[in-house]
Formats: sequence, structure tokens, C-alpha cells
Amino acid sequence: MRAYLEGGKKLTIIVLACNRPEYLTRTLNSLMMDVRGVRTEDVLVVQDGKHAETQKVIEDFGLNFVQNTGGTNLRRGAVNDGAARIATHYKFAFGKGFEHNPASPAVIVLEDDFLFSPDFLEYFENNGPVLEEDPTTFIMSAWNDNGNEVHVKDRNKLLRTDYFPGLGWMMPRALWSELGASWPSTHWDHWMRDPLRHKGRSCVFPEVPRSYHIGVKGTFMDDFHHKAYFADIGYNKDENFNWRGDEWRGAVKEAYDRDLKEGIYGAKELGSLADFENSSGERGGYMGVHGFWWKNDNYVYIINEGEPGQFKGGRTGKLWAVSEFR
Repeated sequence: MRAYLEGGKKLTIIVLACNRPEYLTRTLNSLMMDVRGVRTEDVLVVQDGKHAETQKVIEDFGLNFVQNTGGTNLRRGAVNDGAARIATHYKFAFGKGFEHNPASPAVIVLEDDFLFSPDFLEYFENNGPVLEEDPTTFIMSAWNDNGNEVHVKDRNKLLRTDYFPGLGWMMPRALWSELGASWPSTHWDHWMRDPLRHKGRSCVFPEVPRSYHIGVKGTFMDDFHHKAYFADIGYNKDENFNWRGDEWRGAVKEAYDRDLKEGIYGAKELGSLADFENSSGERGGYMGVHGFWWKNDNYVYIINEGEPGQFKGGRTGKLWAVSEFR
């Protein structure tokens, strides 16, 4: 992958769509107009079914597309078949995506209800080599589950998590060869989080997200859940930001664990939780550790009680620590 990307070649981008032309229009506008470096020939829209208005949107953008019309007939099923329809379509889309450019060492997979940062593609191009250089990595995502605007700040920083985040992510061709034959018939994202799949490998993601989820209505989405978990995500909007190209080295396990350990052991332990109205959840954690910015100038580590990771330092219970950055 590193040689491919350093040679200036482009990764295939697949956009999964079905029957939401309004969302798809916003997604493609953002992808094709807001994101630097995206070429029409590298984008493949994979439509589930033949919804005419959605197809017209794709054609109006002049993009390559393929329609998933065969197989399970799940598209005519009940609402509770949604997870099965989505899983089936993902498998179809990956197959077509890797066929689109047989030389592409990975595909970037998107859904039809995203917005993107200006450096969305550059994020993958600059940092994708970590998946090749570090065998303890699994996939790379543009999303941070805990990326609320008040808790993120460092646009260059990459993080690791044991919890598959999705929402704009990169599937390496080698990993598809490993997983494709056993791809599930339902709830593909939960399946990806199973230790039988990730085998202890970590997902890499940015502290400041590079994608934003706009879909208020969907198979598993409504206004309440969008407001609670997605509306306040602080994705990068700085058009002047550029990656140096070496940030991925800090996400390699040896360097990442060293820096994380130094940050935790150099932090001040708190005796009270009174100042913390919110905390990170299971999502985004790495070896039982969660980190986020608090009140702009304090970086907070939370270590889960009972976690077997190496960062408990012999303490019992939960460790709440603040490391001040000046």
C-alpha cells in the first residue's frame, strides 16, 4: 500500500446507496466538491435496487455505478430485515469495489448520508501505510465515536481502539481476502467487532473526525439517537490543514503504547468526579483506556475498572487523570 500511495495512485471509493436521493445528493456534493483530490473515475456508487430518483442523482454526477438487484429478495422484505439487507449489500459492494480497480490495495467505503472534511481522502492516503507496516492494526476509520466538538482538538493526532467504529473507513484488500468468504448475513458491524474477526488487532482513527453523519432517518436511526450521538461531532472543517505524512508512525503499536503510558503515568490523579458530567463509553477505547479533551486545555484519560490492560499501575477501581497541555 505504501508504494502504491507514494506513487501518486488513488484508492477506490465506494458509496453505498439505496433509495434516499436527498441524502445521496448532499453526500456526493460533499465528496466531489469539498474533498481535495477525489477523481470521478475512482468513485463507484453501489445502489441497492433500482430506485429511479436515486439512480438519476448518480447519473447527474457522472459517476460509475452498479446496482444490486439479485439474490436474496431481501429488498422486498419486512422492516426487521434491514440488518440482513445491509449486510448483503455490503458484501456485494466490496466485491464490486475491488473489481473496479484490481490494483487498488484497499477500498474506502462510505454510506449515502455523510459529509466530509476537506482532507478526508488525504487522511487515508497519508496514514494508510500504518495498516501495512503494523500487523497489530485491523482497519482505518475517519470517524471518532467520542469526537464531540468540545472533546477534540489535535487535528494531527491518530488514536487506536479495540472497537470497530465504521462511518467512513478503509478495508484493505488483504483483509477482505481474509473476511469476505465468511461475511455475515446480518449485523455486519457487530460481526466486525467480534474477537474472532479482529483477533486483537486495533482500528486506527483520528482524534478529530474526518466524516460527519447527517442521516436522521434510516434503518437504525431516528432524530433522538442522532441528536444524542451524532449531532455534536466536531469533524475537521479547516481547509488549510495539511498532513505532514509521518503521523501514522505515532499509531504504530510500540510508539503508541509508549506515549500512552507516559501520558497516563505523568498525569494527575483526580479524587473527585464532580467536574465530569460526561465520560467516554466503551466506543473508542484502547486496552481499557479512553482519552478526550476537557475544557480545551486538559487531556483526560479514563481507565475502566477491572480492565486487564497494562495501564492500571497496580491501582484498584477507576483511575481518572488529567494531563495538562500548555
